[in-house]
Amino acid sequence: MTETNMEFARGMRESYSAQNSMAGAADAVSIVRTRQIPASGPDREIRVREYRPTDSDQILPLIIFIHGGGFVSGDLETHDVLARALALGVSATVLAVDYRLAPENPFPAGLDDVSAVSLWARAHAEELRIDPTRIVIGGDSAGGNLAPLAVAQARDTGQAGFVAQFLFYPLLDFRTITDSWARLGDQYFPTHEVMRGVDAAYLGSDISLGDPRISPLLGSVEGMPPTILAVGTLDPLLDDSRQFATLLEAAGIPTTLIVSEDATHGYIQYFKDPSGGPAGREALERTVTVLREVLAKDSLL
Repeated sequence: MTETNMEFARGMRESYSAQNSMAGAADAVSIVRTRQIPASGPDREIRVREYRPTDSDQILPLIIFIHGGGFVSGDLETHDVLARALALGVSATVLAVDYRLAPENPFPAGLDDVSAVSLWARAHAEELRIDPTRIVIGGDSAGGNLAPLAVAQARDTGQAGFVAQFLFYPLLDFRTITDSWARLGDQYFPTHEVMRGVDAAYLGSDISLGDPRISPLLGSVEGMPPTILAVGTLDPLLDDSRQFATLLEAAGIPTTLIVSEDATHGYIQYFKDPSGGPAGREALERTVTVLREVLAKDSLL
């Protein structure tokens, strides 16, 4: 961990925190509590925030939510409004994961934390009052990278799967070689410059940008659950989602691709910001509708 990496991370964290007000007012949810999840390693726990839309004993589906922030920033506060909206819209319990960030904790620390929370949730389904056969995983940006990697990890290790995944403007290929990167990467966030900082802080020099352990677009999509992808036309990551959708569809996986015109990176997180127009709210509402439809069906596991 170099001072340059720490400077980059501090800048990203300060910028993210400064934008919190853009997320708008948080909707009321019946139960909001912070939990400390046991993790591997001496005296270490993973902080999660549980959102439950009802205080009844009803057994609910579970959404494991993974925040964005370029793997170096973001936390439970930056995505509180979005997590609440998902809990209320889908009528599901949400566990938002406060995973370890780089450069203090580079790859695969964050992914390991997400997987640990997933395993813990299944083992504590009765305590959480959730249905362990109806678990959804998803996230935005960096979280949209970690979600399919966690799905693949569960598949490859013989663990229980997920009934759906939702990926908001996900980073699916660290190589940044698509047409949308060429057209938009110098002007729109996340820029090529930002990605150089992310690569150095999160990956270091030992991992190839084309390694499928970090770039889901280059890995196997076999066994992936029904998937929702949402991205704006002014996002350098646009083609990542389009290409991933093509791969999923070719493998026979039910796929919903939401492409929002003139929307930039992060537009769903700030769906309440009136300056962003209706695109964020519309994409979120469509995501909620698809998730409710999937969860209404019999267990897919």
